[in-house]
Amino acid sequence: MVDEYIFAHTKQEKIKVRRKIFEDVFDDRTEKNLQAIERRGNIDYVIGPIAKGKEANLFIGKKGKTFVAVKIYRIETTNFHNRRDYIDDDEMNKIANNPIKRIYAWCEREYFNLRCCNEHKVLVPKAIDQQNNVLVMQLIGANGKPHPVLKFDETVKKNIKEIYKQYVENMYKLLYKAKMVHADLSEYNMIFYKDKLYFIDIGQGVGVKYPKAKTFLERDLKTIIKFFNNNGLKVNLEELKEDIKKGSVRICQLENLFLEDQHLKELNN
Repeated sequence: MVDEYIFAHTKQEKIKVRRKIFEDVFDDRTEKNLQAIERRGNIDYVIGPIAKGKEANLFIGKKGKTFVAVKIYRIETTNFHNRRDYIDDDEMNKIANNPIKRIYAWCEREYFNLRCCNEHKVLVPKAIDQQNNVLVMQLIGANGKPHPVLKFDETVKKNIKEIYKQYVENMYKLLYKAKMVHADLSEYNMIFYKDKLYFIDIGQGVGVKYPKAKTFLERDLKTIIKFFNNNGLKVNLEELKEDIKKGSVRICQLENLFLEDQHLKELNN
């Protein structure tokens, strides 16, 4: 498929190959958005699909010698009713009656959130470019293959102390530097790659002053506590909050948190 695209000489030939790759996300508007990003030199071509989510499809692309992730929000089939809680009334009123504008605004929001995190050194994929429903960002992985999220990463248990340490550091930067709450952070939205913990899928992130920010944060923390407990670290909500406020965890503290296998089994029963 990549060779077909590289050796396609005419615009029509390139569009034909692209239709094979994009399937249900391809339409004339998406094609124009990709072309705009190409003209800016931020992507050369799309290789193939990685995953299909509720609202968007994720693809691998190429920018020079570098692999990138290309996230394309589906214009025709996306339903944003379940995102209402993450959008304030003023923003909703501007786009309420235009489903295409809602999709464009959500994609732009994810790009903005990524850039904000990049600026404040929160470990997330680097934002590269965005045009309406198309977002280009850093691919977390090697040789054009995305690294698995924590949920499916077989190295999690042996690296759980380091993952906790970096989670605390990243959360401190996210809350106190970027002034943002992820609002959907779990083992499905984190990647531990080359000894670094990345937060991903940050489109629904809200500012710390957003009315429901505290509710979202509490939910995120409770979700991640279950993950750490299930992987050998005994953490409760108050301890986690204190660690995040400090922005760091001492090694001796991590040793005290670690559960023996027998205790872990009791916790899960």
